[in-house]
Amino acid sequence: LPRVRKETGTLRGRKMRELEELASRVRAYCEKVRQERGDVAMGCVRLEASSDFVGIVYDKPGGSSAQFETSYDPERGFSLLSPDGEIQFEPDLEQVFARFTAIIDAIPEQRRQAIDQMLAQWREQGLSGPRLRAMALSFNTHYDGTRGGELSPEELRYITQVARES
Repeated sequence: LPRVRKETGTLRGRKMRELEELASRVRAYCEKVRQERGDVAMGCVRLEASSDFVGIVYDKPGGSSAQFETSYDPERGFSLLSPDGEIQFEPDLEQVFARFTAIIDAIPEQRRQAIDQMLAQWREQGLSGPRLRAMALSFNTHYDGTRGGELSPEELRYITQVARES
């Protein structure tokens, strides 16, 4: 019986170490990207870590959010969702970290798509020309949600340029 307890403790310790290392690396990567891209666009990423999982939650303009997370089983590795939505196990920490970085790197494009969807909705509501530009310019003023749902200065320039061309 004492041997089983020791093995269980060792497995639990390995689980904690793997998750702590992943959380540390994801946190450092998020900070690096935040410095490169700006606080509003990347300030939307929140790292959530516990003894059971590591995940990121990020906001898109307008307030919708997305998340990606993984847990760790010492016998099977990290569990995560495949791009097809299936649960898969990945034993290699480097591969899991690469999935996190790919998702973080794709956030600007996902935010751009959300902006394009907002513009399309505004056009469907009959906004065009100066009214569409005014709506775009005043977005952050009227937005009442998380800071990550705001538009960054670069995103504001994009949305006003697209609105001007409409």
